[in-house]
Amino acid sequence: MATCRRCAAIEFDDGCIHALGSVQFMINSARAGCAGCQFFLGTADVTDEPELQAILQQCGNGQNGVNLVFLRLDEDHGFENVLEIELRICSIYGVDAALPAVYEEDENEHPQRLIAENPADEDSIDLVRGWFKRCTQHHGRSCALNTNAELPTRLIYVPASDKEPIKLCDTRGQTGQYVTLSYCWGKGKICTSTSLNLSARSKAIPVSELSKTFQDAVDLVRRMGLQWLWIDSLCILQDEDLQDWNRESARMAQVYGNSALTICVDLAGDVNEGIYQVGDEPDCYAFGPDKNRWLQTATEGWSAMTKQALYRRGWALQERLLSVRNIHFLETEMAWECNTAIYLESSPNKAQSPLGFHFGKSIYTKYLHQQLVTPISKASHEDILARISVWNLVVVQEMSVRYFTFESDRLPAVSGLSSALQIPEMGEYFAGVWSYNPFLSMTWCVTGRVGDGGTYYAPSWSWASLSALTPSAHETCVSGKSETEISDWEAWDQQFGPRLIDKKMFYKGSDRRGEVLEGSFITVAGRYRTVYVAERLGEKDQEWYIIRHNEEGVNELGLTVRVDGDTEYSKFDASFIEDWTDLEPMNRGEAKKYICMQIARERKRKEQNPKVLALVLEEVHGNDDTFRRIAILACDEPEADDDGWGTMTLKLV
Repeated sequence: MATCRRCAAIEFDDGCIHALGSVQFMINSARAGCAGCQFFLGTADVTDEPELQAILQQCGNGQNGVNLVFLRLDEDHGFENVLEIELRICSIYGVDAALPAVYEEDENEHPQRLIAENPADEDSIDLVRGWFKRCTQHHGRSCALNTNAELPTRLIYVPASDKEPIKLCDTRGQTGQYVTLSYCWGKGKICTSTSLNLSARSKAIPVSELSKTFQDAVDLVRRMGLQWLWIDSLCILQDEDLQDWNRESARMAQVYGNSALTICVDLAGDVNEGIYQVGDEPDCYAFGPDKNRWLQTATEGWSAMTKQALYRRGWALQERLLSVRNIHFLETEMAWECNTAIYLESSPNKAQSPLGFHFGKSIYTKYLHQQLVTPISKASHEDILARISVWNLVVVQEMSVRYFTFESDRLPAVSGLSSALQIPEMGEYFAGVWSYNPFLSMTWCVTGRVGDGGTYYAPSWSWASLSALTPSAHETCVSGKSETEISDWEAWDQQFGPRLIDKKMFYKGSDRRGEVLEGSFITVAGRYRTVYVAERLGEKDQEWYIIRHNEEGVNELGLTVRVDGDTEYSKFDASFIEDWTDLEPMNRGEAKKYICMQIARERKRKEQNPKVLALVLEEVHGNDDTFRRIAILACDEPEADDDGWGTMTLKLV
């Protein structure tokens, strides 16, 4: 196709601004067959404003970023910036670094890699091999894995030749390297193993029975030069009695933690969609005298992670966090994520700092892969708080925004994470909390969707009891506080803090970290008082946290309450006085009488008005001294001589 004179003159060697002409000129040129004008117009919806002028502006002298800018002539004969599109200068392969090298900033001066149209292309697979080699040979202890790790109970054998059949093997007691798969089941037909077909699967698994995602996973493992693959539906028997599932699901920390690589099929919402999807790559245009440079629309990069189908799948959270290495297949590019770095297909040699991204897993490596980093002989109180903080503010909060085919899977889906995070000083794990201080993980409040309130998933005090967004009160478990803040907290804890007296958990299966059955309870001794709660009629409350801070971090005085089962974002008031004389006049519904028990206090300075968190409890009919949680309350810290708080021992279900 003919290239117009303006597009033919694109160079960027001198860092100048390059004029493309008016939108009308570009429309005419595109119709005449100019691929450059077709590309530029395809990046923006501007054809209804033909008078706009377009320029290409390099982000800096010698830099690989280019902005496509559309300008409008204003009344003063100046130009108004109407639209700006980010582009990248690319070569076919980018600039390859020596294997051990990891560029940080200077890669912006080199052409980036052109994102492949098809991730199944040999160049793309070769990039994955290169990332794998760099991580295994040159990253530190955080990414170090035993190449002879204990293999899971069953694995799929992938022979080097695609002429030989794949088969399911019993690998108990064996060692080696294997790959795991993280994907969405969706509504597609899943190839499964059961007691009835186990014998046949051990001889051969017909490729024709595999979904597109499974077929692609087998292909990728083979091309990576590895021979073992773990897929849940095939390696765990999907029998109705769930015996094998209960046993194997309890081993997820080992299955994913020992995996040499996890394939994350982020872009596919269904098992039939496959890993190698073609057609979502960014648009591109070759320019220069030899057509050896390309302009390509910039991608969202790592920030696209939260928009992928796999991100919302409940089980995928622990699969990703437990794995030392992940290869992600996003909608627009591939990405590598390990305990050391994040690499993108568009800039494969540049280590992207996970601190700048939402939920880069390497931030939590020292907690989830402790044995790989710096083992500790004896954990301090602050060490334990740091782990509980990661649990509350990362695992629980992230889990609460994800979806499950079976809502009862919430606790089983973090069983492996709880195992990886736990150290002896944290005590026993049960129903989503830790016996060292289970109350720190009860400071959650409901701020999002709430599922069927009539279905039992966990005890009422557990975050797993509701299918809802449940952020925890941040300042109740943060470590690294000053001596004064710690001393003030200890004084509150000594006088008002709750104590776990006893617990009784009933489990559905053999996994003591898994699904908890109705009838489970804890016995607690603590400080309580009567509280009255009423709805503010006609008002809504969509605050994110139970505790509201101002810009200085100083809390407002007074009570705040959030009701757990509310699905309408209703606003509620609370008072320790029945006639509400301590509150300003409002249009309120009927006040209901409950008791509340203190469970936690913010670790803040006295002048910041630290809040105390209390569970609002409703007595279970027909069971003396047995209560269930119905809300959470934030109140001002009581004075040492406050006699409004009595002492009580009760059972929480």
